[in-house]
Amino acid sequence: MSSDALTAPRLRFADDRLWTLMRLLAGAVETQDPSTQLYGDGLTTAIFALVGSRREESPAARKGLAPWQLR
Repeated sequence: MSSDALTAPRLRFADDRLWTLMRLLAGAVETQDPSTQLYGDGLTTAIFALVGSRREESPAARKGLAPWQLR
C-alpha cells in the first residue's frame, strides 16, 4: 500500500468498528496506568489494520499489475 493511499481524503467515511476503536483509544490515553501503553499499542494496530484492509477492498486497488510489473 502506498503512502498516497493512506493520506488521500475519503468523503463520507464512517465505520462503527473504527469509531469504537477510537473511543477505546481515547479512554486509554487518559489512564495513568503504565500497563495501558500495551493496550493502546494493540488498539492502534487494530485501527491501522482496519483502515488498511478497507483501502485494499477499494476498486482503485484492484487495477491489476503496474506497467513495470508487466514488462
